[in-house]
Amino acid sequence: MSYNVEKIHGCTMISGPVPVTDMVKLMAPPSDEHWILDPNLALKLGATLIFGPKDNLKRMAASAEVKARIHEHQSKLLDGVHVSDQAFAWLVGGERGKSSDSMFGFLTGVKVMQHGAHPVDAADFRRCRLLLEQVPEFNDRRQALTELSDVWGGLVAKWDDLCAMMDAEAPAWREKLGCASSTNQAIKQISTSRGQ
Repeated sequence: MSYNVEKIHGCTMISGPVPVTDMVKLMAPPSDEHWILDPNLALKLGATLIFGPKDNLKRMAASAEVKARIHEHQSKLLDGVHVSDQAFAWLVGGERGKSSDSMFGFLTGVKVMQHGAHPVDAADFRRCRLLLEQVPEFNDRRQALTELSDVWGGLVAKWDDLCAMMDAEAPAWREKLGCASSTNQAIKQISTSRGQ
């Protein structure tokens, strides 16, 4: 197994598969620091993990060097697939997760992103909603997501209801404010009833 460790703006970026024994050593912060993971930034850079102090992660993500690397990595990921300017802007700057990446991959034909993950909670569903807001052309094709899995079929069938539920219980969901426990429960119920 081979992996690469890079230090950028006081953060650690790991690429490649990491043995658990190495992971424990790599992720041990100095006693005076609190480290957090940034899975969104890791997705954008094609890394396994990125972690560090919160302020350092913000500086890293905002740096011209990292923005250029994100742009380059996402361009390679597309592998010749043409997407709209809005879709590319989401790819390099949007909030991403496995389920929103799955939507993007399926709707654009970017094969490396089609892994079929579906939202498992309101946080995942939030990222999917943000994708549809930032790339409006995908909204017209949302029905096609039913081809991904039975769970996606259930989610698409209840999409508008789930959105209304989330809007009612967490009006500031775009800013990650509020609790969407009923939306969480409804999403889990759809997953369970569809066999996953």
